Amino acid sequence: MVQITNAPYSKLNRLNYFIVIVSCILCLVPFFILSIYVHPNAEDYSHSFLPRYSSTFYFVFDFFKNKEARLFTNLLYAINPLRFEAFWAYKLIPPVLLCGLYTALYFCIKTIAPYNSGKRSLWVLTLLILCLFLGLAPSPVHALYWMSSSFNYTTSIILLLLLLTVVFSAVRKLREGQVLKTGKLVYMVLLLYALVLSNEIFIFSLLFLVGILYLRTLIKRLPERNLFLLLLLAEVLASFIYFIPHVLIPEASHEVIHPEALPVSGALWLSLKNTLLNLLQWTFLNPPLLIFSVILFFYIRFNNGNLLRNVPLPATRGLFFYGLTAFVTLMLWLVPYYLFRGFEHIPQRIFNMQYFLFIPLWLYWVAAAASSHVPSVRPAGTPLKPLLTGLLVMAFSVSLVRAPNVIRAYSDLLGGSAKAYDLEIEQRLDAFEKAAQSPDRTAHIQVLRNRPFTIYFPPELEADSRKNIWNTAYENYFNLVDIKVSDSTHQITRTP
Repeated sequence: MVQITNAPYSKLNRLNYFIVIVSCILCLVPFFILSIYVHPNAEDYSHSFLPRYSSTFYFVFDFFKNKEARLFTNLLYAINPLRFEAFWAYKLIPPVLLCGLYTALYFCIKTIAPYNSGKRSLWVLTLLILCLFLGLAPSPVHALYWMSSSFNYTTSIILLLLLLTVVFSAVRKLREGQVLKTGKLVYMVLLLYALVLSNEIFIFSLLFLVGILYLRTLIKRLPERNLFLLLLLAEVLASFIYFIPHVLIPEASHEVIHPEALPVSGALWLSLKNTLLNLLQWTFLNPPLLIFSVILFFYIRFNNGNLLRNVPLPATRGLFFYGLTAFVTLMLWLVPYYLFRGFEHIPQRIFNMQYFLFIPLWLYWVAAAASSHVPSVRPAGTPLKPLLTGLLVMAFSVSLVRAPNVIRAYSDLLGGSAKAYDLEIEQRLDAFEKAAQSPDRTAHIQVLRNRPFTIYFPPELEADSRKNIWNTAYENYFNLVDIKVSDSTHQITRTP
């Protein structure tokens, strides 16, 4: 029988060191994917998942050919983001995003690194990785926005719970006469700053304060393997809140969910339905994930709680599971699409930060349940918590790019205003209406984010005229790659 121990990293054998190296490489996979598949000139970021060129070879060739110009341009963006017109909507956000990303990377590296590593070396290594990531991307804001999740409200609630836990811990130490460390105070300020500026969850925090205080006590007694249940509860609450303004005022959404505003009862029902559909899509409607979960469960169960032979699960769980599940998450979605449809049809949700947060917790919960019968491998005391903290800070800080639109939408909703939609969408609608005006004003306009844009013209309007209208209005604004004109349906579609 394999002896299960919780040995420090300084005594890990060669196999454990190999796992550390492989996990570090796997943790960088999303960052390298970013640098390759971020669209170079997408002002609306709606097609940022498309390959920049027809193959990776051309990308590598172009990168080495223009690496000085790219790095120099990114340096200018980072130093003075107000200088460039493309960043008008992100004037005060990039510094906050960089701080959150740097903090998250530090937590991840601290979890992976040996216990005897110096803090100074970890700070320097984090800075080097951050600079490499921002240097490879076409621009810092492109890369940071690309990692943001459309469902970042789960991280909002969990982050609020985490912040309250830290605050109560600090108050308890002050009452006992202990001195608070400077790092904890800075961390609290960073979390609070991100929480206030992030999204509408701050407005509703008072409504959930009583329930959150109760959950704060419950979390302290909750086994770590049940974090999945907490995440599930947070997702139900957050998604429910998320869909309400998007249904009551359709223009507040990035996509038109319903053509007309629904009554409150209809909005609540649609919110609940979308919440359940999202949960099913992530778990029970994902066959590769279910198959992998079943295999993982029985493998650990039949190996006395060990993930690999001669590798103690508690000492390497947090490190190994993030690297493994980040890679598995990517492959479960990337490989099928590549084999059956090709890279040009890969949806953006594959690289959504929600999957890199939710699926690792799901698989970790499966492994913890499989090893719960072995007392010495129970999840208490594993390095998962600081790693999870880093992931939450990173996912939530990146979501700050949506702060102005979301705050404006909820403020308009509470104030009864009819203009609660995205300013960028409003400008696009105005541009479409001005360019597509026909004599009888029968042109139909459809604008959906993350989808092709289509204009339907009257049948009497010739194809050349439609194409000229399109080119005149959007040649410089949308960075069009291709224009398809269909005489049968009288439409022009912008395709990537």
